[in-house]
Amino acid sequence: QLAGLFDGVDELIYVADPETYELLYVNQHFRKILGQDSLGQRCHKVLQNRDAPCPFCTNDKIFGEYLGRTYVWEFQNEVTKQWYRCADKAIRWSDGRLVRFELASDITAERAMDEQRIQLEKLGALGQLTAGVAHELNNPLMGVINGIQYCITKTPEDDRRQRVLKNAEHHAQRCVK
Repeated sequence: QLAGLFDGVDELIYVADPETYELLYVNQHFRKILGQDSLGQRCHKVLQNRDAPCPFCTNDKIFGEYLGRTYVWEFQNEVTKQWYRCADKAIRWSDGRLVRFELASDITAERAMDEQRIQLEKLGALGQLTAGVAHELNNPLMGVINGIQYCITKTPEDDRRQRVLKNAEHHAQRCVK
């Protein structure tokens, strides 16, 4: 009945020997995602295509400071590039030995949404900064434009400086917009 329950869960569930790294149990979802013939193989080979134990293996934690408690962590699978939230725990196996139990939930979509949210926040901050800079530039530019317009009114129409002043006014107006 317990195997039936685990097979009904759409999360990766496996049990491995902490000394040999041999997969002792995998649920149906595990077999569907990572292969039918994984029992008896080394977890690091099946999960990460490594010939040796993973450097990020949590055995030292779940058989050490977290013994009797669940250790939760996140990582990106090196083979599939999917992100997982893992819950690891040392449990007693049917023959009495302590083994590694892991339940891994695919959080790839959640991570992608987090990345999009971060990018949107960055763009929002950039927009606010740009608006602030534009506001700070507009005030002095309006003073420059007012000064140019005053000079235009005080300069005779046939003066060659009129063209220079109107050109300066035009470009300053473009900066204000």
